[in-house]
Amino acid sequence: MARDREYELKFDMPPGSAERLVAHPLLRPALPRREIKRLASTYFDTPEAALRERMISLRVRRSGLDVVQTLKSAGASRIDRAEWQCEGGGASPDIAWLRRTPLRPVFAGALPEALAPRFTVDVTRTILPLHFAGAEIEAALDSGDIHAGEASLPVSEFELELKRGGRGPVLDLARFNSSSN
Repeated sequence: MARDREYELKFDMPPGSAERLVAHPLLRPALPRREIKRLASTYFDTPEAALRERMISLRVRRSGLDVVQTLKSAGASRIDRAEWQCEGGGASPDIAWLRRTPLRPVFAGALPEALAPRFTVDVTRTILPLHFAGAEIEAALDSGDIHAGEASLPVSEFELELKRGGRGPVLDLARFNSSSN
């Protein structure tokens, strides 16, 4: 199984601020190529938060008929993480797949039987594909809710995820100030 990396920066945004953000001169050109998706992501862990303790996240995400299971390991950084994905499956994680990942020692014992849904994130995601300083970067705006049992909270986030190229342009884009033009 190929080990994949994810390099992304996430920013909390005030609800309703997406219109102002997409008007930014670096994002505006991507608007004609934008893609809008509804995402429902259920995050799994044990009641004792055994995955979180190891800085591991496990989710099953649905978008339309598509289902993708994602396993992430942060290690020393929450910005640059190891990531593995498995397309297809049902509402629960595929334990056999988890046991084939490089994190198989974590899933070798009884831990998989203790996994249960902990919370769900239901958002509308606007994806803006960007080319900046030689890199391909996906800008994404998420707006929706986080649900855990009977409780819910609004979520409004902006993220920049490196798709191809060096990491520097992601940081440069995050620091860009339109008044510096």
